Amino acid sequence: MAFGLLAVSMAAVTTGATVVYVLAVWRAATGPERSVYISISILIAITLWFGTVGYKPGFIPFTRGLHDWAQQHVLVTDIRRWAASLNQSPREIVDSSTWPPTVAALQPSWGVYEAPDTVRLAWGSGFGHWGIVVGPVGTQNLVFPGGEYTVTLDPGSYVWHEKQGGR
Repeated sequence: MAFGLLAVSMAAVTTGATVVYVLAVWRAATGPERSVYISISILIAITLWFGTVGYKPGFIPFTRGLHDWAQQHVLVTDIRRWAASLNQSPREIVDSSTWPPTVAALQPSWGVYEAPDTVRLAWGSGFGHWGIVVGPVGTQNLVFPGGEYTVTLDPGSYVWHEKQGGR
């Protein structure tokens, strides 16, 4: 979410600056100079706009970074113990008021009881959804039908990011 806000802010600032520049050049330039300055200004505006708003981070490097973060901040054994204590139906959202401090400190957007003793913690935005799945040792990756890119944390747990753009 922070990236999206940053991209839109950068696009707004660069577009505004380019408009001011174009108007200043328009007033100062005369004759053939005017069309050259305007053409260059429009090219700069288009480049800046698509360079900030049109860019989406790749899900593969993002997921690898999430993996590195999770190795440092996620206490898999605590989450595994909590998942084993849940008494819910599969694919049922876990009420955030029942999250232990270990999970609450991670501040996920939501949690789902996936399968026996397995939880999926997720975050997300307009750029995609990502998260962590923690299950018993030996659990196979529970990939959503749309497809996910996964990186194993330890046997039975992994980080994931939904695949984007058909890749």
